Amino acid sequence: MPRKTLRDILSRVFHLDTPIFLEVAMKRHSLLVGVIVLTLGATLLDAQGRGRGQGAGQGQAVNNNNSGMPWEALRAAVMIPWEGVPFTAQKTEPFKVFDNISYVGIETVGSYVINTSGGLILIDSTYAETADHVLDGVRKLGFDPSNIKYMLITHQHNDHFGGAARIKQQVPGARVGASLEDWDAIEKGTMIARDLVIKDGDTLKLGDTTLKFYVLPGHTVGNLATEIQARGNGKSYRTLVGLAFAPAPGMTAASITSTERLEQLGPWDALLTSHSYLAPVAIPLTAQQILLSGAPDATRKPTGHPAAVGPERINAYFDQILKATRDRLAREQARPPQ
Repeated sequence: MPRKTLRDILSRVFHLDTPIFLEVAMKRHSLLVGVIVLTLGATLLDAQGRGRGQGAGQGQAVNNNNSGMPWEALRAAVMIPWEGVPFTAQKTEPFKVFDNISYVGIETVGSYVINTSGGLILIDSTYAETADHVLDGVRKLGFDPSNIKYMLITHQHNDHFGGAARIKQQVPGARVGASLEDWDAIEKGTMIARDLVIKDGDTLKLGDTTLKFYVLPGHTVGNLATEIQARGNGKSYRTLVGLAFAPAPGMTAASITSTERLEQLGPWDALLTSHSYLAPVAIPLTAQQILLSGAPDATRKPTGHPAAVGPERINAYFDQILKATRDRLAREQARPPQ
């Protein structure tokens, strides 16, 4: 199935022809235009997607768990072009995010490799069908996959643990880690015997790098985030890797508590989320930002690194998530008993 263009998406959502000035803008700023227009159509997209999804990150274009969340429009812009496209067609070239953290995932699902003086740490494995792509990405970055010492799974959804068995087969010496709360589902889904059980507040040291773990119920009961000192431009940045926010059914209150805790644990310099569309992007965008791609984001202060959006923007993003999640909880509590 050919990949849909943004023009196709706009026609499908709004059932109208794109004005010529927007078409010119699309050629140069397709993602930005998609985000701002899809912000206007988020309700329509959610209505079209009801009943289709398997859960966040399962290859579906839209999902009720994301409804009303600050990333909803960006998620649509990222996911709709890949609707119906095989996971193996969603490959993207690996790239360095920080000096010690690189992206080796696919377009719709994140996977990160951390290089330390003692070996490599892989965070998430993507799908079973794309596990080899993750390993190829490690190689393209100049690393040897056999040096993967740990493979850490952020949570019990197939798009994050599905490739673990294949990677473990290729790198039998790698230890597999996950939260106690999510290990049952991961163990059944991967057929990998339970290995490293990670508890809230645990740390892991490999070579010159120390990781700290937080168990943050909400997206799943054992959703795991990893703290690391990312390095770039001669500086260190306090960074969280592997975050997912969309509350699972029945876990809205837990999600609020976890997001409040994350904000209290700050300040954070960077968030490397388990899906690219969960990143703290300033939305809605202004007309100037759409039409002039180099226009600065007025909500951000310079941090010395493009991936480090800074504590001010991250705290504002947490506040956006909290407002949306509290609104959802209020709606849930107002529903009459079934």
